[in-house]
Amino acid sequence: MQEQEEKKAVQCDCEHCDPANCAYASEEHCDAGSQHAEEHHHDHSHPEEHLLPEEVILAASKGDQEALQQVVDYYAPDIDAMATVLRQVDGKWVKVVDEERKKKMTEQIIASTLRFVPR
Repeated sequence: MQEQEEKKAVQCDCEHCDPANCAYASEEHCDAGSQHAEEHHHDHSHPEEHLLPEEVILAASKGDQEALQQVVDYYAPDIDAMATVLRQVDGKWVKVVDEERKKKMTEQIIASTLRFVPR
């Protein structure tokens, strides 16, 4: 029971899925395919307009707490996606964010940012 309390259920509320049957948005289960997935996925492959500003990265690498939070917020959707696991809750299989995994990945992002040395 405690393990279930530590996990946060991720429910899809988009127009393409029935919330009662959709545990999490992904291309694999939604008829709307990639359009649907784009609504729920943070894609870093887009042009520079979607990148963190250089000033934020440099400030974060020097320990600026506000800049570090911006870095964490930027990667939060990816961290949530990577920390998502399949669990049985109330007899149904749902994808949930494993908070311990999420915490470890967030700590790794912060540590990597603080080790960053610009050229």
